[in-house]
Amino acid sequence: MNSEEIAELFKLDDVDFDQCGSAEEYELKLLKQADNFFFDNYFKNEEILFFAFDFYYSIKLLENNENLKILKNILKNNKILEYFKENNFGIMELVLIITAFDKSTDYYIFTIKNQEKNQDKKIQEIYKKYINFINSTEDTYDFRIWYKNQIELLTSNLFLGLRARLIKNEDQMKICENITLNNKSIENISDLEYIFSKYIQDLSYPMISQKELKENEKNKKENKFIRDLDNMFNSLTNNRISYNFISELVSIIYNKQMNESQIKKVIYDGSISTSITQYKKKYIHDRDHNIIAMEIIRDNDFHI
Repeated sequence: MNSEEIAELFKLDDVDFDQCGSAEEYELKLLKQADNFFFDNYFKNEEILFFAFDFYYSIKLLENNENLKILKNILKNNKILEYFKENNFGIMELVLIITAFDKSTDYYIFTIKNQEKNQDKKIQEIYKKYINFINSTEDTYDFRIWYKNQIELLTSNLFLGLRARLIKNEDQMKICENITLNNKSIENISDLEYIFSKYIQDLSYPMISQKELKENEKNKKENKFIRDLDNMFNSLTNNRISYNFISELVSIIYNKQMNESQIKKVIYDGSISTSITQYKKKYIHDRDHNIIAMEIIRDNDFHI
């Protein structure tokens, strides 16, 4: 489907740019026009579902038959439709729901587990190689001792250089001595075990902070869907979805009954990385810089 076909179907030409006060207002009216047409007509023709997702560059989601099936089931549910109407939800909110479901399948979770396992394995291999290297130097010139001597030599040279410049100022010389020779941080820097432990810690932190699954948790699919959906709405819309709304979706999608208290517990009972996650839109362009697809991805640059 091209943009002309989408514009014609959703009657986007009915929105007059000249009647809008700004480009932002024009864009909002286009989105509203598409939403209104969709909810008035989606039940008439399945093709409208594809046009709607293509409007948000997300048609690839519906290439998965299971995603399409779930979307149809959602649109058959009167409670969900009423909630959409009351909260002025539109096509974008449907895209978020299907995206959250798509990222909670058995295959996706299996892939995540393997990725996290491989990352952990790499860190263990790095640590093992470090230990092997240190052990290999013990019979010659222990690298830890050599490293400590080098740091202490550099520190001493630094102090001597500064002292030569401050020889007439005893107060500043004392400060310089405390900074260079009596500094706990300098001691830590000369301790190779400390340095390497800090390196492993820093190496591990992104992996821990970006975890998508909570270990030893049952109902991984349902719980990941719940957390992702809540985080996606918080990140990408101005709407905070209710626990009752999520509960209804879980019932439709997974045929599982969860009350509002259970939903709340899932959202707030995860680790920081799984509970508080920011999402962002990623646009994919062709060679001519035209947008051809949009993905909802975790914002790994987000920090609490």
